[in-house]
Amino acid sequence: MPIVVPTTEAKRIQYTGVPVNTSVNTILLTVAGFPNQTEGFIDGNGEIASYDPAIPATWAPNHEAGEIVLAEDSGATDLLFPVITYSVPSNFEYFSLTPDIIGTDTATHAQFFLQILRGIAGGMAKSPRFRYPDFIVGPEDLMLSFISAAKEFEKRISPTDSVLYEQYGPTDFLGTVAGIAILKSNGNLPPNRILVGQTGSTYFGISHIFGLTGPNMMWYTDGNAGIVEQVAGEQYNWKQLDVFATPKFPDFRNFQYYTIKIVP
Repeated sequence: MPIVVPTTEAKRIQYTGVPVNTSVNTILLTVAGFPNQTEGFIDGNGEIASYDPAIPATWAPNHEAGEIVLAEDSGATDLLFPVITYSVPSNFEYFSLTPDIIGTDTATHAQFFLQILRGIAGGMAKSPRFRYPDFIVGPEDLMLSFISAAKEFEKRISPTDSVLYEQYGPTDFLGTVAGIAILKSNGNLPPNRILVGQTGSTYFGISHIFGLTGPNMMWYTDGNAGIVEQVAGEQYNWKQLDVFATPKFPDFRNFQYYTIKIVP
């Protein structure tokens, strides 16, 4: 299953010069004897929701967990497995916060992460799809509690190309490793993702600053049954809308990005 959400629509130019939209990287699910499969999405409650309330979804991809979620109507059972066809992105890497060797301390395990980062950077430098990265950015708690604990940052063994700043202050810049800036962010980042790239290859924007909204109407939603209805009462919500926007296609500088998926 693709961990990163793939682009599912691309613009193509016909031989006549007319641009058309083409489906790419589609995920197909089939179950023998149940031909009418409808893809949905995972809503904020972790449930399968339908794009069209009149057509209940029978399955949905959970890109964050890297799995397919099936509804009862899909027909799949322990004896009747679904057949799934999908494209695998090659610009991500797994890293587990749980060491393979029992008893490994945090500093040693975090050092292993930096070794993986150097390997990713070297691979990006050699590939025509990428450029050598000059930054990594991740959620503030992960970068401060884990990455900055690596043995490499102990002054007595620290190489000349690794620096960890002791006074973080208001900046999001923690230090450098092999010329790669280590950045943290308190933005609404996925708690288990670290983005690796080169300056100018991605954008971060905030369309709605963190604030209280309301009063809002109360709604009841059942994605499986396609039910959305208003109920009595009002609610207030804290909301912030922000986004990382990384173009699929490179610009004239041929920038691409890499994602590290952090798992427990």
